[in-house]
Amino acid sequence: MVRILLEAGVDLNLQDYLGRTALHSAVTGASPDCVSAILARGPDLTRVSTAEGNSTLHTAVRMGYPAIVRLLTTPELVKWTNHADLTPGQMMVDILGDLPGWQAVMQRERRKTGTDADYRECAAELGLT
Repeated sequence: MVRILLEAGVDLNLQDYLGRTALHSAVTGASPDCVSAILARGPDLTRVSTAEGNSTLHTAVRMGYPAIVRLLTTPELVKWTNHADLTPGQMMVDILGDLPGWQAVMQRERRKTGTDADYRECAAELGLT
């Protein structure tokens, strides 16, 4: 579906009512293939969610998806701060500080997350280990 929409020339920088872009959706959908396809079209990486100010890299860190963190780790996004004034790396440190608690919060929100090993790999991708 993503490839069809990309070939049709969809505007990748459109945001929904929460400020999420197609790239945010591909990240939360845990699809490195979709993320790669969208990145190849050069979307505006500075688009953030309106509630939290999270970049797509923040979102990948939050979800614990190392393959996607790897794709999104750019100098620009690594330095980006959200509304809580956290970079993706700082967010990762906070998550790792209470990983079981974080995973419980995400489960209550019915969010899929990575495993403990996935979060550690995300930290490594961000140069935190």
